[in-house]
Amino acid sequence: MPKISVIIPVYNTESYIDICLDSLINQSFKDFEAICINDGSNDASLDILERYSKFDKRIKVFSTENKGLSEARNYGVYLSKGKYITFVDSDDYISPVMLEIFYKNLEETGADFVFGESIKINPLTDFISLWDYIKEGELKNFLKNPNQRYFKEKDVPSFFWGKINVCAWGKMYKRKFVEDIKFPEGLIFEDLPHYTECYLKANKISFDFRKTYFYRTSRGDSIINSRQDKYLDVFKIYDSVEEIFKKYGVFEKYKNEFLYKKIRDCSLWLVKSVNETKEEMFKKYKEEFTNLELENFNDDFLNSKEVFHFLYGAVKLDFENYLKYEKEMKQGGCRGN
Repeated sequence: MPKISVIIPVYNTESYIDICLDSLINQSFKDFEAICINDGSNDASLDILERYSKFDKRIKVFSTENKGLSEARNYGVYLSKGKYITFVDSDDYISPVMLEIFYKNLEETGADFVFGESIKINPLTDFISLWDYIKEGELKNFLKNPNQRYFKEKDVPSFFWGKINVCAWGKMYKRKFVEDIKFPEGLIFEDLPHYTECYLKANKISFDFRKTYFYRTSRGDSIINSRQDKYLDVFKIYDSVEEIFKKYGVFEKYKNEFLYKKIRDCSLWLVKSVNETKEEMFKKYKEEFTNLELENFNDDFLNSKEVFHFLYGAVKLDFENYLKYEKEMKQGGCRGN
């Protein structure tokens, strides 16, 4: 049995998949399987996968009809045999030592999952930036022992939930821990409920602040960029996340962070949407937030976030006046953060 299962959903990434697979073949840690789920690609992705699988038997190729990222990941988990699981998107790549670093971390700490830091790469501009959510020093301020390499959800403030990158990639999980935590099928923004359940369920969460995952941004043909009608999924995703908090009995602890993140993300995708989708998003946005009982939340917290000023203005307007308001907010530099 391989020690690690690397799950790679693949959909029309012929320009990048070879770089992704090369980064796996050249890992310092050799005992892994790469489960590549060809999710109905109609470019040369499958040909590339099959060529690599003939070269390296650790690369295993499975093809399905196009069902989406969540379904592909869930299927990959079902097929996996490793003690640990990690996810890699097929247009990204990983450091040659990522598998070794994460494997040693989990073996030594006994954590349920480990997260690391990521580098963002814009393929249109070649601009590279660090994707850091929480600083190492910031985290260690809350640890009982400065040399401690893990923490428990109950021992850290609520804002930690929103300070870790929610993406499924850039982490490694115990398979027994994560195999029953499904990605919501048929929706985008699928990482958030999966991450939230992992975060709340874990007995120990470990970390390593070395830069080990390289994430490619701004692909114009990605689902988020090409399927604006799916932006409405953000509301369903947050309904799911709220239910997860309630399931674990911690909604009161997280309600301020949850509300801020929900409004921020819904505002972001409202602003990014265009034409008919924008009008649908606006109707749902008003329906969701017009009667929000803000007295149940911390005023100082809400007032410190610029996104709430956007919310206060948007919910009072009809659609035509909202468009003028949004334009003014963009010109004024409000980005909803």
